[in-house]
Amino acid sequence: MTKVKSTGQTQAKAAAAAGRTVKASKTDKAGKTAAASALSQAPGKGGKAGSKVTKPKSASAAGKTVKNAKAGSAEKTAAGSALAQTPKKAPGKKAVTAAAKVLGDKKATKAEKSKAASTLARAGSHSGK
Repeated sequence: MTKVKSTGQTQAKAAAAAGRTVKASKTDKAGKTAAASALSQAPGKGGKAGSKVTKPKSASAAGKTVKNAKAGSAEKTAAGSALAQTPKKAPGKKAVTAAAKVLGDKKATKAEKSKAASTLARAGSHSGK
């Protein structure tokens, strides 16, 4: 699977899936909520989207849709897009402590240290809020 850097906007493929999901009669309420959230963050005709993020209620609905075994591919794509645009939370105290220990560990791999540094950087960026 190829990783794509998040732009904070719903991309064309996910927006198309969200549109199909909203129109589908079989889609449950959670799926339609997640799809609507993804669509609200898709670029408009001018190519620009607002700086919207997925609200907690929509994110919860998107999570339920992703877990739902009966949800279709389009529903899950739209829900995944909505989840990708949720605001990032600061890591908890345990995660920060563990990350600090990894950075001090001489046996830790480069990848482990990189992930630990990322966790600490995220914690630092949230400390001023």
